[in-house]
Amino acid sequence: MTGIISDNVGRAGGLIKAAGGGGKVLQFISADADGQTSSSSTSYTASGVSQAITPTNSSSKMWVTFTVGFGGDYGSGYAQRSTRMYVDIGGAGYNGIGQDFACTWNDGSTQTVYWSICTYHDHNTTSELTYKPYFKTNVSASTYFNYAVYSGVGGVWSIFEIEG
Repeated sequence: MTGIISDNVGRAGGLIKAAGGGGKVLQFISADADGQTSSSSTSYTASGVSQAITPTNSSSKMWVTFTVGFGGDYGSGYAQRSTRMYVDIGGAGYNGIGQDFACTWNDGSTQTVYWSICTYHDHNTTSELTYKPYFKTNVSASTYFNYAVYSGVGGVWSIFEIEG
């Protein structure tokens, strides 16, 4: 079927005109984040960076991106570093959202990688949301979160509130 669908009538092909609304950007925050956190824990550890936003609508969605330098020592065997975004809703404490992101290296030296932690968050609130990345390693070797701060480049937040 080709052409423009101008009504809300269902068709044999399953096509229906989409309802209006949704998808508009309601707020956008872009902010730099300085401050390195180091740990050799194999459990998730809070980073030293966070960013808050207060939703304008409880049915909106958040698209949260934090681009960061992440480094670490080799340890023994391969070394894997993982990150996950956490959120504190209205001061109730941090809980993990989204999925884990991981990177593995094994050349025997300290490495730095840059990556973006991207998370879609269906929050269902108008209370303040404070996002904070957590990180861990699979070996007991030093891990440096926001490691690029030594080169003068810290992490960068981008948070979009999108109409639901």
